[in-house]
Formats: sequence, structure tokens, C-alpha cells
Amino acid sequence: MSKLHPAPRGSGVLIIMGAIALAAGGAVLPAPAAGQPLLDVEPAALEIALEPGGSALVPLHVANLGEAGSLLVWAAAVDDPFLPGGRNIDGSSFTADPPDYQPGQTRQFTLSVTNASLDYDWLDGITLDFPPGANVLASTHFLGGTGGLLATTYATGDGALVRWIDANGGWGNVYGGETVTATVTVAFSPDLYGSLGLPWTMSGDGYGGPPHDITGKLVLAGPWGPGLDLLVPNGGEVWVPGESRQILWSNWGGVYAVDLSLSRDGGLNWEPMVAGHPAGLPFNWVVTGPLSADCRVRVEDVGDACQDESAASFHIHRPIDWLAIAEPAGGELAAGEVDTLWILVDTAGLPPGADQLAGLRFSSNDPAGDLLVPVTLHLGATAAPDAPPSPEAPRLEAWPNPFNPSTRLVFQLAAPGRARLELLDLQGRRLRLLTEGQWPAGEQVLAWDGRDEAGRPLPSGVYLARLISAQGRATRKLLLMK
Repeated sequence: MSKLHPAPRGSGVLIIMGAIALAAGGAVLPAPAAGQPLLDVEPAALEIALEPGGSALVPLHVANLGEAGSLLVWAAAVDDPFLPGGRNIDGSSFTADPPDYQPGQTRQFTLSVTNASLDYDWLDGITLDFPPGANVLASTHFLGGTGGLLATTYATGDGALVRWIDANGGWGNVYGGETVTATVTVAFSPDLYGSLGLPWTMSGDGYGGPPHDITGKLVLAGPWGPGLDLLVPNGGEVWVPGESRQILWSNWGGVYAVDLSLSRDGGLNWEPMVAGHPAGLPFNWVVTGPLSADCRVRVEDVGDACQDESAASFHIHRPIDWLAIAEPAGGELAAGEVDTLWILVDTAGLPPGADQLAGLRFSSNDPAGDLLVPVTLHLGATAAPDAPPSPEAPRLEAWPNPFNPSTRLVFQLAAPGRARLELLDLQGRRLRLLTEGQWPAGEQVLAWDGRDEAGRPLPSGVYLARLISAQGRATRKLLLMK
């Protein structure tokens, strides 16, 4: 945990110091031959406590812990965890053939899903939610993925939610650029009319940055009748409180007035925006808080004949303007070298009493990919002296560390109870569950051989060991060097 050190009285600056476990002062190790670089940033997370109107200078230490002779080329940027970005499956598509239905008929649809990821976020799950009146009779697996099939769960019934999942439990079965197909057979009620919107989700395997899960709507055209199609916001927009935005839709078939509602939790709860608004006019809305990354708008015919809502979430968000990186925000490091990156935090203009969240994303030529340092700003909180660790808190150590090919993980519980010890990568993905079960009080020792759940040896890099127990959590960073 980073420590909070107040600056000299009257300076108005709070400096947060993080230590890096390296040999003295960034000495350059001998580099007789080229090797693989390894990015490391300390501290791994920042928590900053400031009074409103205060500021802080924060040092982070960037190191190349890679092989002798390696050269790390790195760059840092402010990352907004509130918004999608980075490696993701954004832009993936979902289509159906035929693209329409007929009331009172049974149809088999060929579903096609394309993974648009450019950087190794592979699909491991798909859902398709049918409305009442659409009775699902059968479905088949999604086939065509390099990693294997996505298996149907065989859900059937009126208004069924059909799921397809990664059957072999790997890193996802549909690689970037691949298209997979499945079929679903549906009997439609004779009482249906108008277009049907079928919400869908796609899930990536979690590699890199968000979004790993995206949503959309598969529209099946139907016979003419009253209808509404919400156009804006329809997913992905970023709106700022206080600005004026137009909500747009199209309507047909005798829809003359509409009610508008807003959800800030993905559709679980709704708040009214306007009632009885003329259907042929857009609605001008002055955006209000609170902030949310999971907002949707719903437009409804006042006569309850039809409705529609945003196909995916949009964002009501305040841009991150309180966090900045001092130049230069990047550089080159030989193996064993350390550089210091200074971060400026300024709370001017921030609403008091609410924590602010951000991140610092470090990109580099390290094959492990980007590294994210979470940043939490506590407003209205003054730095306090470090409190001694609770005697009840679990302890976790590792020796040797760095290691090759194995290390011993030593954990200690103050009281008997259930504990889980797992190995993660720097993006928080679990690589291996080492143990989970009841353990006595006292010290326990377990060995880790540097392999993942499937027994595959992991490459050189930084990994996290995490212990979770009833007494709390403990995390230890591990360095595997081959």
C-alpha cells in the first residue's frame, strides 16, 4: 500500500511515495545479448487523499525487469475506467437470416456472429433474448471458431433467453476476425405485429482493456403496425451533465404521443423524463447527474401499443481533468533500469465528498501487453499516519521471488477458516486456483510451479498471488524470470 507523506507546511502539496524493489538506484545490468523486455510499475495502485482545492505530485517508478540485453519502449496515458477502450470486442456484429418473421409461423434462423477484435480478445459467450410470443423450440451450437464451438444451453420456451458458452473453458473460442454460425427455431404467436427487437450480448475472454462484454439488438421485421425505433442515444454516447442533448426516434402506424424514461442501471429502474410528448418532435434534454456508465432511454407510445429503448448503454460522465502526466510520458529503458514518472493531481472544481476514479495505462513492447495502475482520489480526506496492520489480517509471502521455475507461497491465518489462494495476471484474470477450502490457524506453505490451470508453463513476467479469507485479503507480486 502506498504511504501518504504531507509536504512541508504551507506548500499545499501532498506527495505520495512508492518504493520499488530493485537494486540500488536503477543501476544498469550487463546486457551482452538482446532479450525480452518486462514492464513493471510501482506502486501497482494509487490512493490519494486531498482536501477540496488541494493538489499532489505523485511519483511512479517504471522499470525494465526483462532479460539481459532487452530494451523496453514504454508510454503512459490517463485511462478512463468509466469508458470503453483498449483491447476489446467493440464493433462485433450479430445478424439473422431470414431477417424477418411471420405471425403464426415457425421459422429456423441462421445466426451469424463476427468477432471484430483486433488484439486477441476472443469470444467465450453469446446470449439472445426472445420476447413473449416468440416460442423457442430448438437451437444448435455456434460453429466455425478456431478455439472450438460455443455450445448452446438448449433453452426453450416462450420468451426464452438462449445462451451459448465456451465448452472447453479456455481463452475463448472465436478469434478476432472470425465468423461463427448457429441455428435457432422459433414459433411466433399469431398476435404479434411490428418489428421485434431481440437484445443480445457477446462476452470476450477478458484479455486487455474493456469492453469485454457488449450488447445490441437483433431486429426481426414483421407486419405493419404501430412502431417506435429509438435512434439517439442508442449506445456508446458520452454525455456530460449540464449540456443539452436531443433524444431522437422514428415512429409509424398511428403513434402520436410518447412518454420518455431514463435508466441509470441498465434498465432495472426507470425515472420519468417527459410525458405526452408529441411523437413527431425530438426531445431536448439538459443532461443531469448522477453519473453512470450504464444509462438507457426508453420511448413508449402513450397508448401502450409499442415501445423501444437504447440498444446498448450510453454514459453520463464527467471527463477526467483532475489527473495529468508530466512530460515526457514515455521513454526507453535497458534491462534493470528504472525511470520516475511524475503525476499531477489537482482537485480544483471537483464536487466535494465523492471519490474520483481513474487509471494510468502503460503501453510498451512487453509481450504481456498493457499494464493499468488504478488511481483513486478521496476528496475531503486528510492523510493520516499509517495504522499498524491488524493482527487478524492474513499474511502472504513468497520465497524465492524472483523465481525460476517454482516458488513457495507462505500464508498465515489468525484463526481457522476457509481460504482461497489464486494466481492472477496483471489484468486481474485468474490463471490458476492453487487451493480453496478449510485451513487451520497458523502458517501454511504451498508450492507454485509457474504453470497455469491447464499445466502450461507461463512466460517470464509479473504475476499476482491473492489470498482471500474471512479475516481479509492479502496480495503479493511475483516475478517469474526464465
